Amino acid sequence: MKPYVYLFTFLLVFTSCLKDNEQSNVSTQNCANTSFDELAVDFCLLSIDSVPATSFRQGENIIFALTLHNLTSDQLTIKPAFLHNHPFAVRSQNDIFGIGTPITGVWCQFSLNPQELVLAKGTSITLRAPWFWDDEITPTYPLCKADSNPVIPPGNYISMVDLDFSIENNASTNIIDGPQLTVLFAVEN
Repeated sequence: MKPYVYLFTFLLVFTSCLKDNEQSNVSTQNCANTSFDELAVDFCLLSIDSVPATSFRQGENIIFALTLHNLTSDQLTIKPAFLHNHPFAVRSQNDIFGIGTPITGVWCQFSLNPQELVLAKGTSITLRAPWFWDDEITPTYPLCKADSNPVIPPGNYISMVDLDFSIENNASTNIIDGPQLTVLFAVEN
């Protein structure tokens, strides 16, 4: 009887996790976005020409782009914990198995500087990472890529970023722990 109880508990937890993900910011459009009092965030998949898209040819390089917009008249310091949690992870829409992520790590260059992003008032930063290694399209620091990924087979896919970070300005610190930005996309022959 105990194995059935464990199986039932696992299925209950797994199903509730799937339902939580369904409440995230899922986009069938070219980009998913959200905003907070001081920051707007856009997550897009881009063609090689930097045009947002959700349909790609098999073997075409996909550029994963996360843009952070400072909406304030103050400098913002962002401590992005989400960069350590497989940002831009790709999985098939039909199952829970992952295909991969376009980055191999973050903060790969040795530095004694703090691991944070600083946005001057009213500015933006876009973190980009290509699916395939390309000398002309390189990841935006602090993202890094050591080698190329395999070709994504034809099918329907999901890419996501779990937003988990702190935003500091002159007056306060705001902890963001929650929304997931998700883009649905297709790879065709």
